[in-house]
Amino acid sequence: MSDILQHAVIPNLEATGTPYLLDPGSGAVVLPFEAEHGVRFLLYVLADDERAEVTVSTTVLEVPSLRRGRVALVVADLNTRYRAVTFSMAKCTVYADACVDLAYCTDPGTLVRLAVERLMCALSLAYPAIATNARGRQRRPKVLREVEQILTNMTAIAPE
Repeated sequence: MSDILQHAVIPNLEATGTPYLLDPGSGAVVLPFEAEHGVRFLLYVLADDERAEVTVSTTVLEVPSLRRGRVALVVADLNTRYRAVTFSMAKCTVYADACVDLAYCTDPGTLVRLAVERLMCALSLAYPAIATNARGRQRRPKVLREVEQILTNMTAIAPE
């Protein structure tokens, strides 16, 4: 496990009462997060001691291949809105991350906590736009549209 995670991030999480998990495979601190829309994310906090950097990242959404172009435009637009958070897309998966440079930092735990909060806020605000464009326009089945049209016609014809 990284010294930054062990001596700065984890003590800060414990002091604020934030629940976390440790991923033994990657050495990351994993933070569960539920956005306003009921969507759940796992935020991975990874640290590089040599570079004095911390990256907080998550997988946002899997995108159908036919919707990649539209979602790529949304991702590009989101990157112009959020300076501290980067949205990206590789193949059919949208990712979000926030990187923090801890060089010459006197309170790295607080700086990492702020990066986590920025990512959480950006995810809460950006997820609806990403999800809407990934799903496309949701139409009702043709049968329901036809039945509704018949009922509308019947009520228009019926005498009062």
